[in-house]
Amino acid sequence: MSKQEKIISIQNISKKFNIPIKSKTISEKLKNIFIHKKKEKMIIKDLSFDVYKGDIIGYIGENGAGKSTTIKMLTGIYPPSSGKITCLGKDPFENRLDYVKDIGVVFGNKSLLNQDIAPIHSIELQAAIYGMSDITAKRRINSFAKILKVEKLLKTPVRKLSLGERMKFEIIASLLHKPKVIFLDEPTIGLDVLAREKMIKFLKKINEKEKTTIFLTTHNMDDIEEICNRIIIIDKGKKVYEGNLKELKDIYANWKRITIVYKEKFDKSCDRGLEVIEKHDNVIIFKAYNKQLEEYLTKITNCFEIIDLKIEEPTLKEIVKRIYTDGYVSN
Repeated sequence: MSKQEKIISIQNISKKFNIPIKSKTISEKLKNIFIHKKKEKMIIKDLSFDVYKGDIIGYIGENGAGKSTTIKMLTGIYPPSSGKITCLGKDPFENRLDYVKDIGVVFGNKSLLNQDIAPIHSIELQAAIYGMSDITAKRRINSFAKILKVEKLLKTPVRKLSLGERMKFEIIASLLHKPKVIFLDEPTIGLDVLAREKMIKFLKKINEKEKTTIFLTTHNMDDIEEICNRIIIIDKGKKVYEGNLKELKDIYANWKRITIVYKEKFDKSCDRGLEVIEKHDNVIIFKAYNKQLEEYLTKITNCFEIIDLKIEEPTLKEIVKRIYTDGYVSN
């Protein structure tokens, strides 16, 4: 996949807000009627990164880390306090009216669909807004709805749809006009396992076929692992990691999870010196650092009559948790 064309450029941006100071005493509350005291709160701190055409970026952070603030700046809702943002060669805030025709956005708290009418009508309105021909719009709507298995729900009022069904129609509406970049907030929320797999495959296909750049925020680590070619992790408004999953795992996944199902334990004390993550009935999960893996396996196989043994890498969720615990990494 070519990475020659830069789609998003964020250079040393910061964003601060003036937050009202809560009054503690009655006299302070009375004074606050006339003089509103505020304090500055920095949400984004000296953030920089680039996104290239065809990238699928996973933007990760705990609640309050600054993900939503970043996306609101990228979509032109408000400008950074300092630094520079360029997306598709434009300043998203200064050129918003011209800029938004080339992007798609799915926010969890801001729907593109009218709750009181069928999704087909809201989607057709989106097509008209973007100046699409009826033939092209109809073809894309029917194609997307068939892939996502919601073609029979196009004329069902939105309020009667499940969360997952509504999310599918939000995705269809946001991708209808062939945006060059799409910002997605929790695109698989409310989906069951099979529907989630279809959504992931659908987004991959759009990315591959139409070269749509995808900027994804999610708490679902499986989504990140399955679809993203790069990830950016932020914590308290600062970037703590940028790169691909392999690089991240090379730094933070220096251990393995060993799960055994055993029939009989030969010596009750033989698992001493082994780090146990979880233990129940005849199942034990050990944590072994890579340099100790051979030693652990030898001891485990000598200690137990094993029915089944499985060795796994730590999950992305566990890796991210360790990043937050250990502090920032240098890029």
